Amino acid sequence: MKELLGQVCTGAGIRICPVPSGVEYHCREDEKYRYHFWMNYGGAAAELSGIEGENLLTGETVSGKAEVKPMDILVLREEIPC
Repeated sequence: MKELLGQVCTGAGIRICPVPSGVEYHCREDEKYRYHFWMNYGGAAAELSGIEGENLLTGETVSGKAEVKPMDILVLREEIPC
């Protein structure tokens, strides 16, 4: 069932973002940027991979991997290509 749902979403142009257990993910966008929010409600650090953007909490550029500590958040801003 999970595979079928993935195929349906991909066919409809819906991006699937797998997240570790205990992590909640949301995405919002405007005309210029896409904003990614990861909230780790778990008791252990969560490793995220395949992510890119500017960390809006620290100003650092994230490319590839990031860690979200327990009970913490990560907010990335990604420029939407024209």
